[in-house]
Amino acid sequence: MLNIFSIFLLPFVRPQALDEHFVEAVSCGAHHTFCLARGGRVFSFGHGEYGQQGTGDFGAVGERNRNLLLPREFHLPYDPASGGAPPSVVTTITCGHLHTLFGLADGSVWSCGWGVDGVLGHGDKKYRAIPTPVRALEGERVQHLASGWRHNLIVKVWSRADGGDVARQLLH
Repeated sequence: MLNIFSIFLLPFVRPQALDEHFVEAVSCGAHHTFCLARGGRVFSFGHGEYGQQGTGDFGAVGERNRNLLLPREFHLPYDPASGGAPPSVVTTITCGHLHTLFGLADGSVWSCGWGVDGVLGHGDKKYRAIPTPVRALEGERVQHLASGWRHNLIVKVWSRADGGDVARQLLH
């Protein structure tokens, strides 16, 4: 017999796309999810209409790119023809309401999604369908990221001249 509590007793099903990967961290936004697997591999699924999936599409191409029904491996954009170095390994991910931040091993922060109120950190309110480095944080040693509805919290480390850590500073 079904009752009001039956809906909460649904069995947990692990997406088969993640079967071969040890997932170390998961972050969820309002309608999207990112999984960080061992070795810096990143997988995402869910709704991406506002660019928060980082697929490069706001939904104009169609449902297939806008709504990822199964986990799909995600890669930061890189153009070898540019002559620049590829992005370093993703070490942390945080999902906000309709945006996503990526912390990389080199200390850089990238963001994509809904840019309302400057939440992406690029000095404007534009949407970003492709993850973009947050230039205002270049050269900082970012240690932790956290996201909310229309805000983010970033913890950076200050260093002494001899290389020792002095303090941590919150940037929001």
